[in-house]
Amino acid sequence: MTSTADGGWVFHAPDGRRVPNVPPAPLPAGTEECSVPASDITWDESLAIPVWDGTPLDVAWALDVLYAR
Repeated sequence: MTSTADGGWVFHAPDGRRVPNVPPAPLPAGTEECSVPASDITWDESLAIPVWDGTPLDVAWALDVLYAR
């Protein structure tokens, strides 16, 4: 494995041959790029604001909820 000038990597087989780049896998048949229709989302600055207030996770409560199912 060697690094390139642009910050990428080149992989080599044990015998020194270059391993070719692999293209990204195609999407499974019948799927779309985004599973949520764009009309269901209001794109504004509020998307960047987290709803978590920083309180620690109550692990006992979370396990109780999961095991109650």
